[in-house]
Amino acid sequence: MCCAARDAPPKDINYPFKEFKDTIRFFHFNDVYELADQNEKLIAGGAPRFVTALNLAQKRAKEWKQQLAENGKQFGDITVFSGDLLSPSKISTTYEGEQMVAPFNACKVDVSMPGNHEFDFGAVQMRKMIAKMTTSEYRPLGVHDEEKAEFLKKSAEM
Repeated sequence: MCCAARDAPPKDINYPFKEFKDTIRFFHFNDVYELADQNEKLIAGGAPRFVTALNLAQKRAKEWKQQLAENGKQFGDITVFSGDLLSPSKISTTYEGEQMVAPFNACKVDVSMPGNHEFDFGAVQMRKMIAKMTTSEYRPLGVHDEEKAEFLKKSAEM
């Protein structure tokens, strides 16, 4: 994802789309429960660097959509998060996942689904955190426990 965000914009806007009349680009991420870098040898940045890279890719997608529309092509993009935001991390033991709500909201996610670690602090805490997530529809995809799935459906209606 970060590499894609740093790519130079194509000189010929049709470059990635020559073979296709209509295109959709997915931005997908998961397992993002840490705010800081995990490896000192990597470029610093952590969550702020990731959010910036994702937002840049989303911005470029909107620009491509406008330019392709002028050429009779359709282009769409969707940002998907597939779970494990609230836990596990050292900081989540203190904040019970709340530390990740602001970075998540900055990611402008279209649709999300819970991971197994969303339930680490209990369903009530998870519901509180989902209620603070302002940019996404949270769907109970992949939840095989009917009680938890129903709980998530009600949370999404809040």
